[in-house]
Amino acid sequence: MPDKTEHSILPNEIARLAALYRYSILDTLPEVEFDNIVFLAQQICQTPVALISLVDKDRLWVKAKTGLDLSETPRNIAFCSHTILEPEHLQVCDATLDSRFVNNPFVTGEPHIRFYAGVPLITPTQDRIGTLCVIDFTPRQLTTEQLQALHKLTQQVIAQLELKQHIRALEISENHNKAIIENMLLGLIITNEVGIIESINPAAEKTFQYQEKDLIGKHLSLLLPELAETTRLRFLHINQNQNPKANVHWQGLSKMGDKLLLELCVYEFSTLEGQRFASNIKEIPDQQELEKLKTGFISTINHELRTPLTSINGALNLLSCGIVGELPEEAQEMVELAERNSLRLISLLNDILDLQRLEASPSEMNFQICYLSE
Repeated sequence: MPDKTEHSILPNEIARLAALYRYSILDTLPEVEFDNIVFLAQQICQTPVALISLVDKDRLWVKAKTGLDLSETPRNIAFCSHTILEPEHLQVCDATLDSRFVNNPFVTGEPHIRFYAGVPLITPTQDRIGTLCVIDFTPRQLTTEQLQALHKLTQQVIAQLELKQHIRALEISENHNKAIIENMLLGLIITNEVGIIESINPAAEKTFQYQEKDLIGKHLSLLLPELAETTRLRFLHINQNQNPKANVHWQGLSKMGDKLLLELCVYEFSTLEGQRFASNIKEIPDQQELEKLKTGFISTINHELRTPLTSINGALNLLSCGIVGELPEEAQEMVELAERNSLRLISLLNDILDLQRLEASPSEMNFQICYLSE
């Protein structure tokens, strides 16, 4: 009968499982990198079967295999559950003579395993997450050189897992950064060191009315014509070297030929391909449009605020002077307070209107000496 006893648990089982899950490898599709490793193990050890297995909480899942149609098996009957308990490797020359496996269903039934050799997959944190193993259906024993080769191949398995984990982390970071760039309110244009555009975000596409595919490989001067007459050194000098935090106004040109007033901030960064420049771009609204907004604001102050406020102040003044009859003392104080505050608001509005008049028709300043003692 098969042995149904519980599988042995490592003291650091929780940490071991956490290390396994960090690789996000369970239940993934076959990958050629791991398939190549089991092929090499099979050829080196001259066995019909080779597996890369990962020991989950209650199961053994097979990542790569050759010579045996097996995807997973309960952990408590898996040879590999014993292998991860061993300090170096586990070699079972004849399973029918080993008390741990003599009643194992894989020994008493299909595929009738007789020989097994496995080496633990040990992560950089020293967690044993699975095995690289070879299997035969007749008793045998590996040479020292073959066992050494299996040990070397397990290092390649771990290296592949680490590499794929690193690539996943980079992809997550890249997607995160891409989402930030694509949702920026400011335009962003990345160019190489000679001003050739390499990428542009949606905000910049909207500003210049171009699609990214129409700009990749073009010179930045297509969008900023002033760059056609300036050298890279002057460009950096104006935008970065004088004051790295300063924003500089440049004239841009849209696809439709409209001139744009832009606030531009450029910074330099290094990549494996060389130096790159990122240009943050913010369109400054048309000056005429700003004047319209200001004129509308002044008109609102003059007609919608100052006129009714003057009427309110006059009414309060009449009440305060007793024209409509004497007020109770408490009411009189409240009316006087309201009158003073209305005068303050009228004075503030008059100051704003006076500033507007000065901007519209600047006056000449007449400086005279005044003696404070007089």
